[in-house]
Amino acid sequence: MGRFVKFLLNLNVTPLFSSPYQSYTNPHIEGNNRTVGDLWSATHFTSIDQIDVEFARFNLEHEEFFQWKCKERLEDKRLRYLEVNYTSETSVLHSTQGKKIYFIRFVERWKEQGNQTGIVLLNRFVVIPDAFVGQYVLAYIDLEHSMLVVLEEHERITSTILETPYPYSL
Repeated sequence: MGRFVKFLLNLNVTPLFSSPYQSYTNPHIEGNNRTVGDLWSATHFTSIDQIDVEFARFNLEHEEFFQWKCKERLEDKRLRYLEVNYTSETSVLHSTQGKKIYFIRFVERWKEQGNQTGIVLLNRFVVIPDAFVGQYVLAYIDLEHSMLVVLEEHERITSTILETPYPYSL
């Protein structure tokens, strides 16, 4: 488990990882990536300094938009945030009690796994029944109990399609 995930869990923040290569499962980040890509392809840069100036402008405009768009949330006094000088232990997870890591995954056939149907979590292939190929599932690792749970939703009814031990290392 990486240092960043430990950092989040130590702050009681539950990580949710979107599906890789499926841009619509994380539109905010993908929107920023597209904007940067458009800027990069539309501008002919002639120096590193020019790139620095253009990206500084981009970052400033993005920050102004964020401040405008999230004004009410930022003014909410219940909003939790870290002070600038806050330090946190990232090499150790202090407790697994009640901790989970969530993943949105697209179920597909994997040639690398002998054409089996499944998903990949933390670099491990997890077999999912063929009936779910082509669907998104919500998976989570329950760190307290070392269990993997995979859920699906159909017509607003959530069902567990897999619950299995899932040992991990810190």
